[in-house]
Amino acid sequence: MSGICGFFGCSDRIALKKMAEILNHRGPDNDGYFSENLISLAQKGLNAKDHTKKIYPLKNEDNTVFMILDGEIYNYQELKNMLKKNHKFCSTVEEEVLIHLYEEYELDFIGKINGIFSIVIYDSKRDWLILARDRIGIKPLFYYLDVKNKTLIFASEPKAILKYPSYSFEVDYDSIRNFLIFGYNKSLNTFFKGIKKVPPATICIFDRNKFQIKTYWRPNLEIKNTEERFFTKSLNGLLEDSIKRRLEGDLSIGINLNGTLNSALITAFAKKLGEKIKTFSVGFDYNENEMKYARAISAKFDFEHKQNIIEKEAINDLSKIIYYLDEPISDLASLPLYNLSKMAKDKVSVILSDEGNDTIWCGHKHFKTYFRLCNSVSKLNIVGGRGDGFKQLFAKTSESRYKVDCALKILRNDPNFLLYGKVFRQDEEKEIYTESFLGETNEVSIKDMTLRDIPKNSTFLQKMVVADFSTLLVDNYLTRLDRITGANVLDSRLPLIDQQVIDFSFKVPDKFKIKNSNGEYIIRKTAEKILPKDLMNTNKRKNSTTFNFWRGEIKDFGESVLNESVLRERGYFKVEAIAKILNNLERKDIRNELKLISLLSLELWHKIYVDRKF
Repeated sequence: MSGICGFFGCSDRIALKKMAEILNHRGPDNDGYFSENLISLAQKGLNAKDHTKKIYPLKNEDNTVFMILDGEIYNYQELKNMLKKNHKFCSTVEEEVLIHLYEEYELDFIGKINGIFSIVIYDSKRDWLILARDRIGIKPLFYYLDVKNKTLIFASEPKAILKYPSYSFEVDYDSIRNFLIFGYNKSLNTFFKGIKKVPPATICIFDRNKFQIKTYWRPNLEIKNTEERFFTKSLNGLLEDSIKRRLEGDLSIGINLNGTLNSALITAFAKKLGEKIKTFSVGFDYNENEMKYARAISAKFDFEHKQNIIEKEAINDLSKIIYYLDEPISDLASLPLYNLSKMAKDKVSVILSDEGNDTIWCGHKHFKTYFRLCNSVSKLNIVGGRGDGFKQLFAKTSESRYKVDCALKILRNDPNFLLYGKVFRQDEEKEIYTESFLGETNEVSIKDMTLRDIPKNSTFLQKMVVADFSTLLVDNYLTRLDRITGANVLDSRLPLIDQQVIDFSFKVPDKFKIKNSNGEYIIRKTAEKILPKDLMNTNKRKNSTTFNFWRGEIKDFGESVLNESVLRERGYFKVEAIAKILNNLERKDIRNELKLISLLSLELWHKIYVDRKF
């Protein structure tokens, strides 16, 4: 893990230093600076594989190509063997292979990498700057284009760009509307006006005259129709190889045992590979099912296990979490993760997580909901105009009508199904926002999102997986994991969404992803071959459990922070609408809880970044 930053178009060593220092939590072990003419690069590095002292930025033999990197390259040895005939390697640093790969293939180099990365390369001969991000978007990268000064500023986190002198701070109000519909910022923008995300699977080129973004990878959705045994055997081999790659190095490694079958699967493979690993879990009660399951898994494979019981006072970490995320949150899942990361950082340098698996194998609840719904609508043959009549006649509640409408959009190849609201819905916006705020902002649109191409002939489940893969996974789950583990100087690795596993997942037929109304079917069949029977049944904690633990604290916090004077000063929301949400908290309505957490964390974000009270 590293924190990288810099700019191309002007020279300012003091600004570079300030930008890098604010990223120190991402890499306190090594640092390096390069500033010459109009290019400035900085990297703060964490030794996540070994204790080798590294020099940043990396450069080629004739000092014409310079590179900084946040991430890991898993096929570096294969690449090195391919390149050593024509290139001289001057160090034992794995990342050096990328310099020579770029020299050999120029912009096409990026498609040959298997890894997780954000890469920045300056080529003095071409006089251009390249920004590139891995296929999935595991490693973050942001940029701000100063058009007036023909300068591109970039960093691993937006907060570093705020330190650049020419950046004039403004709130991106459209991002507020986006966040309050989806529960995360489902767009290429950030909450800071003008600061944007480098999209996953893209390479950006800036030569001071123009800025281009090119997509270098798209998922291949061609399904392979063969028997179940082929898929379980293939997946078993791919997962073992992936976990083996992520266990390399001489530093201590841990596993986040979070009560899922997926985290148990990682633990079982680690044992099979002969590794001695520490496991970690957190919970609200020593006897809750998730904690029991974590202890049983760790004991079964004879690993050292550490656990922590979360206290009520942990709610006070909310402001810190929002600071590190650079954005508000809509649920409290970040608090247990932050607690676990604080515990693990004293024992290990790397933590393995099962994040992403639920997305590619359809484990989330909404996959099963819409799988059943889309199947029902298809069988009734009402995808055309009659579908709207069905929605009005049989969907009795606004919630069910909304879901039927979303299903119809999926089946009609209407990409607007992506606008389904998790927190507030578009038809609720007039109830909560002031007229002045609505007048100054734009409606949420799919044109602002990072979308992969979805062929019209793809199945409705494929459409949902690709949509979540493009947005929910990268903009919500991976963002949370990267920032919160990074805040605690932990390098997170994700073996279940390795590049080769992702490619394979898109070839697997829908019937092996959801079967008998259960998601992750093929993962369960794979797990049966490596996990004991008594450890196949899991009971992962629900988000509602997390909220209930802090229900009283959140209500008091909300009434204190979201008071009338604050709401009138911001000018976003109608005071009576927010009061209604606070008063309805006792009803234990999940969407109402999401609304309150979203509004509360949004105000905390304002206090940190607008009022500068942190």
